[in-house]
Amino acid sequence: MVACDDGSLNQWTIPEGGLKESTNQPERTFAAHPDKIYLILFHGTARDVLASAAHDLSVKIWDLSEDTPTPNIVLKGN
Repeated sequence: MVACDDGSLNQWTIPEGGLKESTNQPERTFAAHPDKIYLILFHGTARDVLASAAHDLSVKIWDLSEDTPTPNIVLKGN
């Protein structure tokens, strides 16, 4: 997973046997925040759970098992 300055998240999946060649095409890209993302963190034991935090003072908890990820929890700061 790569967080981008435009607020999008790009996801790549590494195959079981590893990469055979380099790639610049993500498996999927989705808009996560309206502004720069500062932090992404996968859950240590739960599969397909990601937290993202951005310049807009929000933290979002994502379920990546969905075809189009949507945040299940959104926390907003002041």
